[in-house]
Amino acid sequence: ANRGERRVTIVDKSGNDIRDIGPSGPYATARFSPNGLRAVVSEEDFTTSIISLHLLEFERSFFSRFTAGPDDERSAIWTVDGAGIVFHSNRPNAAGIYRRGAGGRSTDDELLLADTVALAPTGFSSDGKRLLFTKGSGPDQRIWILPIDEPPQTRKPVQAFPGVSVAQLQARFSPDDKWIVYAEGSIP
Repeated sequence: ANRGERRVTIVDKSGNDIRDIGPSGPYATARFSPNGLRAVVSEEDFTTSIISLHLLEFERSFFSRFTAGPDDERSAIWTVDGAGIVFHSNRPNAAGIYRRGAGGRSTDDELLLADTVALAPTGFSSDGKRLLFTKGSGPDQRIWILPIDEPPQTRKPVQAFPGVSVAQLQARFSPDDKWIVYAEGSIP
């Protein structure tokens, strides 16, 4: 499909389409909620390259805007309990990683980490207390860990693999939190 007419489609483990959900649109990514009943969907404005986030409720095929305003907001992931979404926002006053409740009524965003360098949340530890994210872009992209259960003033990110000189991306914790799986090199 062309960029503006993509669909969110549920597929089985063999890759066979089960059903399309919601309207077609200029979607870039979709991430399931932990209970599998909703997805956070990124939608790109091709004239500005700005990405906005939307919630898609599968049962009713209900599609609603999650983030509002002109800011570029992307790399959305669900919190472990499914009550919130963490994402990167390129806001002029504080670019960084934000958390917002996914209940549909919340408009309050908690700034988890501010930085002028590109940040992208990628995964949580199983208890939801540590957030994996990448910092940087291209060959300078590295994996970091942010302890989000600490008070904001003492929250300090640490690099997961210091001294590595190749790009690292798409990090996730193993189910037992003992390992981190990630990709090395840059994506074309």
